[in-house]
Amino acid sequence: MKKILTVSLLCLITNFQGFSQTVSTNKNQDCVVPCETLRKALIMKEDKQLLEKKFEIVKDSVKILSEVISFQGKLVTNKDQEISLYKKNQEAQVNIISEKDKQISEYKKIVRKQKIYKFIGFGTGTLGLAAVVLILL
Repeated sequence: MKKILTVSLLCLITNFQGFSQTVSTNKNQDCVVPCETLRKALIMKEDKQLLEKKFEIVKDSVKILSEVISFQGKLVTNKDQEISLYKKNQEAQVNIISEKDKQISEYKKIVRKQKIYKFIGFGTGTLGLAAVVLILL
């Protein structure tokens, strides 16, 4: 007898609309959900929206950083080209300086020869003048 009463009581309780999961008497089809489940669902929804926003931020950051990296790569190649150009210019200047040094040494030799020729010319002229003076005397 107790079993029959318990079963019938359970049947009445489960058929009662207050304990039902879907109480919908109006046109909006509202449904009744346990509070804890609703709270978890709302938290999950907010977490999803937050993660979507974070994902967008990360995606934008990755895009920006890839552009920065490509610009830095271009900058590095430009600087490498500048360095190679400076090295070529430096080598050209070294070559010019060595050529000028050779010219200077040749000019010094020529100047030395001219001084010697000048000294010999003055010496010969002086000896010739002395010889003329001696002959005339």
